[in-house]
Amino acid sequence: MLDSVVTLLGEMSVLAKGVNPRTSITRLYSAFSSVHACQVDIFEMIERAIVDGEPLVDIVQLLLHRHAEENSERIAVLDAVQSILDRGDLGHLHAFFSALRAYFEQLPLSGDGAAARALADAIASSAREPRSLRSRGQLAHAAAVSLLAVKRGASQVDGARASIGAATG
Repeated sequence: MLDSVVTLLGEMSVLAKGVNPRTSITRLYSAFSSVHACQVDIFEMIERAIVDGEPLVDIVQLLLHRHAEENSERIAVLDAVQSILDRGDLGHLHAFFSALRAYFEQLPLSGDGAAARALADAIASSAREPRSLRSRGQLAHAAAVSLLAVKRGASQVDGARASIGAATG
């Protein structure tokens, strides 16, 4: 996911430099879509691993490793988003960047919110009881909830992007 986050940050930098906002938003949205696709892939991969019977220890290790990476990426994106939101000359883009901020604040692996709490609890339970059917079920449920959460967040970003297009004609 790092490559897609770097691209997203680069597109935010281009926008901040004053390059054509319409073109910049299109490219920025494309970069966001790549980040989102990585998020979807992570949770679909977890669901497949659980169904395939992979050891919970392996799944938990992957999630813990990904959590640390994602947290750094999330903080960088949130800082960049805030710098755009702080600019008065880009006020017409605030709804889009507010939706983008909400998406990254709510990431299930590293963010806040119900999905993040459910996933953290499931990871902790799976780490404590890696052979438990209950832990496997809890992690499967948390992965499904996480997948829905990132899709819902992306839908809000989509809607905000559409409103920019409607406002600028």
